[in-house]
Amino acid sequence: MIDYVAQVAVFVALFAILASSYSILLGTAGTFSAAHAAFFGTGAYTSALLVTRTGMAFPLDMLLAGAAAFLLGLLVSVPLSRLPGEAVLVASLALQLVFLSVLDNAVGITGGTAGLYAITRPELFGQLVVRPVPFAALAVVVAVVLIAALRWVESRRANLAMRSARDDLSLALAFGVRPEAGRFLAWSASSFAAGCAGAVFARFVGYISPVTFGLDQTLVILTMLIVGGLGNVWGAAIGAAILVAVPEMLSYLPSVSSATDQIQLIIYSVVLLAVVMLRPQGLWPERNLTARRTAAATTATETETVETAAEPSGTGTAMPPVSEVTVSGVHKQFGGVRVLQGVDLTLCDDEVTAILGPNGAGKTTLFNIIAGQLRADEGRVLVDGQEATSMRAPERAARGIARSFQDARLFASFTVYEYLAMAAHARAGGINRLLNRARPAVDETRMRAALQRLRLDVALDDRLTELSYGQQKLLILAAMALWDAPVLLLDEIAAGLDARSTREVAELVRSLRKPGRVICLVEHNLEFVWAAADRIVLLGEGRIIADGTPGEIRQDPQAFATYFGKAQWA
Repeated sequence: MIDYVAQVAVFVALFAILASSYSILLGTAGTFSAAHAAFFGTGAYTSALLVTRTGMAFPLDMLLAGAAAFLLGLLVSVPLSRLPGEAVLVASLALQLVFLSVLDNAVGITGGTAGLYAITRPELFGQLVVRPVPFAALAVVVAVVLIAALRWVESRRANLAMRSARDDLSLALAFGVRPEAGRFLAWSASSFAAGCAGAVFARFVGYISPVTFGLDQTLVILTMLIVGGLGNVWGAAIGAAILVAVPEMLSYLPSVSSATDQIQLIIYSVVLLAVVMLRPQGLWPERNLTARRTAAATTATETETVETAAEPSGTGTAMPPVSEVTVSGVHKQFGGVRVLQGVDLTLCDDEVTAILGPNGAGKTTLFNIIAGQLRADEGRVLVDGQEATSMRAPERAARGIARSFQDARLFASFTVYEYLAMAAHARAGGINRLLNRARPAVDETRMRAALQRLRLDVALDDRLTELSYGQQKLLILAAMALWDAPVLLLDEIAAGLDARSTREVAELVRSLRKPGRVICLVEHNLEFVWAAADRIVLLGEGRIIADGTPGEIRQDPQAFATYFGKAQWA
């Protein structure tokens, strides 16, 4: 009986590694791969070949097996990290099928469909680990070490980078996230751990064949991950333990009829369905980075400005100032619709510029081009005279171009603290330092000061999805202030706010104005525009119709007719 329990413990440990490694890839990075069994099989076959042909000792064969799976993950991650989710699924499915074909047909190496056998058990401290109990102890130790390493990766800055790209890719790019870097890390860590699990599996079973590493194995691992909880390696390990142990326990049901196997399958399905229905997020779901409790008692005074709150404590330097952003001869069309037609515009520091125009005038498209979300068909973007036209959105964010989106886009799985942490990391240009600590240098007192300055009554550990639309808008502005970027592009930041909040936000925007900072608004709330802007640029049909002070624009009949289609401003 003890030996049987030990054998079950070995498989629990192995599948805990597989589910946890898949959790990094699917749960945290949001990459749905159909080829996780291929990494498992790569490790198993590498270990089997090293043991049977060279007599290599443990754990060297396991580390080389992990390295072989890592190299396969490295090879596929380069193209797959740049593909959208659906394309990754198709491409990884093709990889899985190619992998099985190689196993079946490379008979001289893999043994073909007959597989490889005579794989000896490992030897530790001069003793061959033959009996199940010591092997189970070995497997559990390997599982704990690998899962702890995966958890360490999950607790670093990579967690915020990968989850942000998973939740909203465009917004993540605006924060300076390079999604391919996080996905590359996820593929690498996931494949290495799966390869190590394959090596231990080969050593334990003593015989491997292609049938063990088919697509159905990936589906089993996926089920464990769903039960345990996406985005949490320890939760995935719990899911693996349940779905490995439950069928084994069901095997002890008395054979009351010839339908015993079917009864066991029904009970197993009921257990799985109950977990999914009663706990759809999994038994141990994704965990958020939370504020330190010791900082909660410290409050900032209302007189502290957001500029002061934005200053980081400890290390870190501010981004270099920007005196002007120039858009020269920019054209953009979508299909046959010309959205921008030769726009020339210079945004200067120490003033707030508002871009007005009717719907479809090209305001947001112009923002997207300045921020690097879109490429212009023609024209250039210069930052202090330096070419930025070819820069991608993360590169422009690192240069200090920060932007918001008109529809209050936020990361669905984030807390207030995590969202502000993204802004703090963006300020330091360090969100892509994936293995650095996740907590930013800006302390939580300063985060609270930024919230308090906007009269935003939320806790740092509140989830973003629980905030009202108005609170979400104010939080975006708090993040922009905490970021302290030299270029702020605010897209309809006052939309959805009440009159008092609109006035306060206008006051705050003007307080952010300073030499070395360029501020530009796209806005339809004219009360906010008149209160906040020093300069107004009016777009109409993709061209600049008027450019002047608010007073000049309000007295321009042509400008008003372009905006409202009638002859007097409100």
